[in-house]
Amino acid sequence: MLTTLIPPVAEPLTVAEVADFLRLPIAELPATEPDEAPLLAALISSARQVCEQALRRRLLPQTLGLTVDYLPDILRLPCGPIRAVLAVEQRDVSGGLTLLPSDRYIVSGTRIAPITVWPEPSIPIGGFRIVYETGIADTPEGVPAALRQGMLMLIAHWYERREAVPTDSVQPLPFGVAALWHPFRMFRL
Repeated sequence: MLTTLIPPVAEPLTVAEVADFLRLPIAELPATEPDEAPLLAALISSARQVCEQALRRRLLPQTLGLTVDYLPDILRLPCGPIRAVLAVEQRDVSGGLTLLPSDRYIVSGTRIAPITVWPEPSIPIGGFRIVYETGIADTPEGVPAALRQGMLMLIAHWYERREAVPTDSVQPLPFGVAALWHPFRMFRL
C-alpha cells in the first residue's frame, strides 16, 4: 500500500494562473458573486493528483511510504524518480517499527535490493515500510510545460462541467490532456 506521508509544499499552478487561463477576473469579481479562489485551489490540487495517477509519478518533492508484506530480492518502488530512500523499517508484532541500517541495502534508480538477505517478516501482513522521497521537479516552475498545460485544460474542463456525470457525453480524461501527459508516463515492464 502506497501512502503520501508528506505532501508537496506547493502546487504546480497558482490560483492566479488558473484564473487567467479561465479568463476570470478574480480580483474584480463583484461582491455579490462567491469567491472562486477556494474552488480553483481545490481544482488545482485535484488536477495534480489526477496527473500524478496518470503518469505513475509525482510532480513535486513529497515523501511516500510503501508498505509491503515481505521484501523480495529486488523491489521496484512506484512513483519515481526516486530522490532518496529515507528508511526501510520492519514492523514487529506490537505494531512498532524498527529501522533497518542503510548499509544493509542498495538503491539503484527505482529499485532497492539487500546487500545480503532481507530479514524475515515478524508479521504476515504489512511487515515492512519503505519511506522515500520522489518528485520530477524541485519547484512548481520546474514542472514541464506540457504537464502544466494539461492540468490547465483539465481544470477548465471541470470548471465548465461541474456535474458528476455529464449529460452529453462521458469522457474519463479529455483527449488533449492525455496527449500532453502521455510522453511523461512511467510504464511498467
